Amino acid sequence: MMDIFNWISKTIITELDCIKDIEIQPNNSFAEIGVDSIGVMTLFVLIEEHYGIEIDEVVMVDDSISSIADLCSYINGKVSSSSIH
Repeated sequence: MMDIFNWISKTIITELDCIKDIEIQPNNSFAEIGVDSIGVMTLFVLIEEHYGIEIDEVVMVDDSISSIADLCSYINGKVSSSSIH
């Protein structure tokens, strides 16, 4: 799961308008690192393209993913289940 965390961290820093001088930690919320709701949606699209998964619309609008660790766990579960099929 560290590979997912590293990719997300790099993508947040390079692709999104966020706080550039912060060390992203798994327990950070998106707000703590300066990623607003539009940034989160952009990140979700980038994740879908990179990992070849579809993020459920409900997850995109509810608060079930509130930290980087939550997002990593979600992606890990989607990638694992898609590789089984």
